[in-house]
Amino acid sequence: MELIVSMALTTLVLSMVVGFFVQITSATIKANESRSTTALGSNIANELADVIRPATTLRVVGSTAPDPALVAATNTSLTIYAFADNTSSNVRPIRVSFSQDAKKQLVEKRWNATTNATTGLWEFPALGATPASTRVFPGALIDPSVAVGAGASETAPLFVYLDSASQVVVPSGTGLTLAQRSTIAAIRFTVRTRTDTSATAQPVAIQNTVGMPNLGLQSKDDS
Repeated sequence: MELIVSMALTTLVLSMVVGFFVQITSATIKANESRSTTALGSNIANELADVIRPATTLRVVGSTAPDPALVAATNTSLTIYAFADNTSSNVRPIRVSFSQDAKKQLVEKRWNATTNATTGLWEFPALGATPASTRVFPGALIDPSVAVGAGASETAPLFVYLDSASQVVVPSGTGLTLAQRSTIAAIRFTVRTRTDTSATAQPVAIQNTVGMPNLGLQSKDDS
């Protein structure tokens, strides 16, 4: 009888230990996934801000009006001129595009400017040319229709464009027109993501509005 009681108590203790170990392991995994997801969202948000803030127009041959800083702009992609080249000792603009690949990962491409020998103006290769660098941020961007958090971040697209009066300028299916791109003073982005390996982790939503002071158009919502 004593042996049976001893075995029962041992089994109970082992079950409690195993249960406790499983709970601790699960909590640790979720905590690591949450940190990874937050770090990914922060990396993307920081990169977007670092490129958008130093945006610049581009002087072109045969026109008194420069090309707008925004080369192409939709709710899910952005191509922009900016003084965001931190790898060169010479101050020069670069052209940067942000888009999503088939896995919904954010892809950043950069093209370097060259100086026209005749005009002295900056020039860029065609949009379809091979970029000087490509960076893919791991982890899928979550569709705005999927609830993540409260407020605007629940349904906001990746990019929202604001004029100097902080009014939203809505792109058509093909993106902002030339006239619209010339009025944009700030860009609000909403990064909603989680890492590849964190299907059970809580997604993260980060929203920020970044002004472009080089353009001389000041939005009331500039960060």
